[in-house]
Amino acid sequence: MDLSVDCLACMLNKTMARLVRIQDEHTRACINEVLTFLSQVPPGVSGPRAAQQMNTIIARYYPEQTDYRAIKRHFNALLLSWKPDLERAVQSAPDPLVAALRYALVGNYIDFGAMAHVDEQMITRLVEQAAERPLDEAELAHFRAELGPGKTVAFLHDNCGEIVLDTLLIDQLRRLGCRVVSVVRGQEVINDVTREDAEQVGLTDFIDNGNGVAGTDPALLSPACRALLTQSDFILSKGQGNFETLYGCGWNVYYLFLCKCDYFTRRFGMERLKGVFANERRLAL
Repeated sequence: MDLSVDCLACMLNKTMARLVRIQDEHTRACINEVLTFLSQVPPGVSGPRAAQQMNTIIARYYPEQTDYRAIKRHFNALLLSWKPDLERAVQSAPDPLVAALRYALVGNYIDFGAMAHVDEQMITRLVEQAAERPLDEAELAHFRAELGPGKTVAFLHDNCGEIVLDTLLIDQLRRLGCRVVSVVRGQEVINDVTREDAEQVGLTDFIDNGNGVAGTDPALLSPACRALLTQSDFILSKGQGNFETLYGCGWNVYYLFLCKCDYFTRRFGMERLKGVFANERRLAL
């Protein structure tokens, strides 16, 4: 998905707010270089890829970047403490697969890239109300038809904490006979999940994608990750960043995320923090 004007303006506003707080002898030069870069972003570059390149520029002037690792450990531990109760809720639900999909969906709220503030009370409320989340029935029927013994699913994770709720869905997919291989980021980027997070929450069958973009950019994938995505029966993609980098790829991708910004709410015609569950090959925007 190309970098939209909305996304470009959002990136610029966030960057300017960050640099204005610093205001030292390097600030003007850094701003000038960022503005030059943003004015020259070519077509075909996604928002997450552009953000990575812009952050590389900023890091040359200000090497000290925000360290999210303690935040990530906190949210992973918090959601792990909820997991036994949530597992029981999934198993007792009329449709455990749908219940797990709903929990995985609301976990996408824990996003320090798209959200100005991540409120623990909000994620608590979203989890408590997950059973009320509507999911597209037609898409659910297509999704169920994909499942079964011997099927391979590439599960693209997004954020810390959220990954714990993803494991509820992974368990259901495996109960149906699917082999699920998780994909995490290859480098630290905001609060996105990496190998360290996967290990903390107990995932065992996972690989990283070989790069530090806050998404899944096909052009940057490691050979092992590309092979997994192209050879899987389908891909389950969590989060806006994965959607932004994958939409238009033509692969059999099921997207699952919350709309967390004005551009996405307009594009999908829904309110903020409402959920999308849609397939790449049937989604026309």
